[in-house]
Amino acid sequence: MEIQSIEMLDEMEDIIVNGRKALLSSRISVDGDELLALINELRDILPQEIVQANAYYKESQNILKGAHDNAEQIIQKAQDDADVRIARAEKEAQSVISDAHEDAELIVKEAEQMRQQMIDSHQVTQMANEQARQIVEEANAKAREIRKGTREYMDGKLMELGKFLADTYNEVEANRKQL
Repeated sequence: MEIQSIEMLDEMEDIIVNGRKALLSSRISVDGDELLALINELRDILPQEIVQANAYYKESQNILKGAHDNAEQIIQKAQDDADVRIARAEKEAQSVISDAHEDAELIVKEAEQMRQQMIDSHQVTQMANEQARQIVEEANAKAREIRKGTREYMDGKLMELGKFLADTYNEVEANRKQL
């Protein structure tokens, strides 16, 4: 149903504006029957238009609520996905760190065994001590490299996660703006 009440008000205004003006006064002569007919018709139409406007308003509120609920679901899904990714990245990092510690311990044990063997043979004690020191330094350097690699790996994973969250946030904002 179109909004006819505004058109009727325009017609009433036109009747008044185009009415005959009395001499020496601001009074206007209009067709009373025509004006009353428009007023009665307006009384019949207005309630229907108000009911329709309320229906449109409720429908728009329902659409807005649906969009808001949808946005919340998207945000919750993104948060859940982020939590899963973080947990997976932490687990992978722990595995890498654990492997690095095991490798470092194995290297240190091997170095200690070699050092002990060289001590047992008096002729090469000095050389054994030097090699043991070098092996320990190499093991420590390798452990540092592994730690550094682990940090870089975690940084990369967290950067990916940040980008994913930013993209999801931008998508939610774009959806909100479309509403």
